Amino acid sequence: LLFGVVEVTSGFIRTALRRGCDVAFFTGDGRYRGRLQGPAARNVAVRVEQIVKLQDPALRLRLARAIVEGKLRNQRAFLLRHRRRGAGEQVARAAAEMHRSIRALPRARTLDEVRGFEGAGAAAYFGAFSAVIRNPAFTFSGRNRRPPRDPVNACLSFGYAMLQAAVTTAVEAAGLDPMVGSLHELAYGRPSLVLDLMEEWRPVIVDPVVVRLLNRRQFVPMDFGPPPGPDLTAGILAGADPPETPEEAVHLKATGRRILIREILARLRETVYVPRRGGIAPYQAAIEAQVYRMAHVFEGKEESYESFTVR
Repeated sequence: LLFGVVEVTSGFIRTALRRGCDVAFFTGDGRYRGRLQGPAARNVAVRVEQIVKLQDPALRLRLARAIVEGKLRNQRAFLLRHRRRGAGEQVARAAAEMHRSIRALPRARTLDEVRGFEGAGAAAYFGAFSAVIRNPAFTFSGRNRRPPRDPVNACLSFGYAMLQAAVTTAVEAAGLDPMVGSLHELAYGRPSLVLDLMEEWRPVIVDPVVVRLLNRRQFVPMDFGPPPGPDLTAGILAGADPPETPEEAVHLKATGRRILIREILARLRETVYVPRRGGIAPYQAAIEAQVYRMAHVFEGKEESYESFTVR
């Protein structure tokens, strides 16, 4: 994962390709730019099945419900862990609201209804997020992005960009098309399947790491500030000036980036029981197992997709 202005040699590129090591490029503030990777997966049949099967509205609805249920359950588990550690009634109320959304989700009959339950759950979750942050130097008043406008959101967005890179690698290794999903609408340039498969992992991989680093005071206010300036590369290549960055944008500086990168990668190496593998495996392997589970649904090897959930 390369952040900011990083020069790589032709020898590095050859070595990465020979060893099958994808290289993902990000801006300094964590926005995904692209990747260097070897030949595409050879299993073209699964990609054809994916595109064909996702023309079925009933299957798309079932997949979207499963994805949102996994996300809500993992978000609720995250809040309940902090409730047991002494978080206030705001967290308990949010967990109860999310439980109601989870119970109502099977009644959703359209994708818009599924997205509505997801939105209600997200509102409850991030409405209580400030209650789990015990560092008085940082406040959180709601999720914002593109660009993030406070340090907590800067950390979340940066972590989610890293998670997206990990899921993208697993999706392409499985031979799936990252652009064609169920929950997220198809749109030009949007990796819908990757975004779908990320949902269950946001409160498992990224959110706990960000909150832990804040609460342990491993971040200080000096780790954040305005972006250093526009990335001129995109504008030069496109023949136009890049858009200006809003003045209120908050940027995670180099020291903070190193801390967050190290801890997110450590989290991906942590082990957890993975039912699909019948034993203990790193979270990275669990992500890959979930991607293949989705592939098996498209191939007809499994009837339904079930998200990975934690307690």
